[in-house]
Amino acid sequence: MNRQDLTRRELLLTAATGAGMLLGHGAIRRAQAADSTPLIPRKLLFAGADRSTVRISPDGRRIAFMAPIDGVLNLWVGEIDDLSKARPLTRVADRDLGPWIVWLYNNRHVAFFRDQGGDENWQAHRVDVDTGDILALTPGPGVKSYIQQTSRHFPDELLIAHNQRDPRFSDIFRVNVATGASTLLLANDRFPGSAPASASARPMPATPSICSAAPAATGSSSPGSTWRMP
Repeated sequence: MNRQDLTRRELLLTAATGAGMLLGHGAIRRAQAADSTPLIPRKLLFAGADRSTVRISPDGRRIAFMAPIDGVLNLWVGEIDDLSKARPLTRVADRDLGPWIVWLYNNRHVAFFRDQGGDENWQAHRVDVDTGDILALTPGPGVKSYIQQTSRHFPDELLIAHNQRDPRFSDIFRVNVATGASTLLLANDRFPGSAPASASARPMPATPSICSAAPAATGSSSPGSTWRMP
């Protein structure tokens, strides 16, 4: 082995050793920097939004949304041009409200949902945005409900489905949100879960058919007005 080969080997070994030391020092410095960087708080990563489920009223004047009160999601309403004055219309403290908000076409009532202890049997309620009055629209607890349809031709009414009669099937009811009066519109005994979207379900005697509203002559929700199938 000549001196030239030894020198090359020594140079390569020295260079490799130096590079390793530099890389090692760099890794150490990066580790030290990482140790000194604060972790992102879990609450920031997993907490809900400051406002969610935002819905604009049909007349475009007000906004309804979900926002927390002491960490629990409640329903708020505010003027669309000044949200700083938004106010809570509910003050539940046990569990978040369900993630659904529905404005009535009368621009006065908002429908929302609650369950009991996380059972996901959602009970429909409405709140009067002018007075703050809250009224349950469907039976509870243990009954699951949902909104089947709204219509501008029936500004004070909803079609709401729930399974009080038989937990397997959801029947459709015509509900006046101002009074809470509920009329069975269609009994469903063939389609588990949700109510049907066709007339193949068994309609109750002397009740109108559903689901798309046919405009009344006056455009009001008079008792003789009919919700019809499209």
